[in-house]
Amino acid sequence: MNHAHTRTAFFTTALIVLCLIWESIGAPLQTGGSWLALKGIFLLPFLPALWRGKRAYFIPLCLVLLPYALEGATRAYADLSMNSRYFAGGELLLSALAFFYACVFMKRTNTAVRAPRVRKAKSRLIFMLTALIIIQVWLYALRPLAGASNPTEATYLAVLHIGLALTTGILIFVYFMRLFQVSRHQSKPPAP
Repeated sequence: MNHAHTRTAFFTTALIVLCLIWESIGAPLQTGGSWLALKGIFLLPFLPALWRGKRAYFIPLCLVLLPYALEGATRAYADLSMNSRYFAGGELLLSALAFFYACVFMKRTNTAVRAPRVRKAKSRLIFMLTALIIIQVWLYALRPLAGASNPTEATYLAVLHIGLALTTGILIFVYFMRLFQVSRHQSKPPAP
């Protein structure tokens, strides 16, 4: 029985809760909490699909988990507070476990190669790209607010913004590769 999708959903939910606790009361960048407590909301749209085991959402989840792992590794090494380092290590561990179990689930549910479903794949990729671009615009709008109160928070927002920009670039690349595969698949002459 394949329980990898429930483990992925569990670790993703735990990562969201950890991010919320870390930046609000655990070891916030500034006293009283910071805007970075909301960084876990980027994973919320994936949760219903993860709990149901919908395979199409696991690849974009893997791409979105990368900035969390990057931030966890960076802050586990560079933060001065030991509390913050422990939370960063937890973030790195949870994002790595969610990534691992997502890959396990995709490998176990991989079926024989078949003709791609053009419309669904195209609409999902467009939805993910739109969501990531909206998130980037939101982060760009938060940068001046964070920079005015705390330069460290502005730096972390910039790192998160760069990670999301890389994720968006990878998704755009995947989108165009899918379009190329679909057009190549449709242009094959019928067998005699």
